[in-house]
Amino acid sequence: MKHLNEEERLAFLEGRAAKETSDHINQCVSCAAEMEAWRRSIQRLKQFNWPARMDRPATFHSPVIKWALAASVVLCIGFGLGRFTGPNTTQIEAAIKADVTRDFQRQLATTLREQRKSELDPKTVLALLNDLREQQNANYVSLRKDLETLASTADARLQSNTRQIRELAASTQAFSDPTH
Repeated sequence: MKHLNEEERLAFLEGRAAKETSDHINQCVSCAAEMEAWRRSIQRLKQFNWPARMDRPATFHSPVIKWALAASVVLCIGFGLGRFTGPNTTQIEAAIKADVTRDFQRQLATTLREQRKSELDPKTVLALLNDLREQQNANYVSLRKDLETLASTADARLQSNTRQIRELAASTQAFSDPTH
């Protein structure tokens, strides 16, 4: 015969047991004795004189929590200042475009110098210019993707840090609240 587990016994004591559990206790001497022992223990615990609750001082704060809170505030201020004082995406795109244009001009000048040494063919120059333009566009797209990834990662980290600071502040407040 399978005996009851602790969850079933507790459900029986609380009056929320299934009919099968009640039937088992009525038939099984071992489980019935166990239930009676649990009832006696509960009665003893109810009669026990427990000491009065001691309130902890409300001003007690761990130095670690204070330092963690201070560090998180400084970190948030640093992230906020960096985010709002740094260059925006328009400025970064303009700087990247200027760099790519300078590189394109250098490559074109180098290619033209090499072409002047040899015979200049307009079709070849046009093909080279098209190749350079395609490379410039590919570089621009790649840099834009990298920039967007960087911006979204920075934003996600900022949101995560803000959430962690709020959680830390809430736990610090709950820790220092004497009613809890």
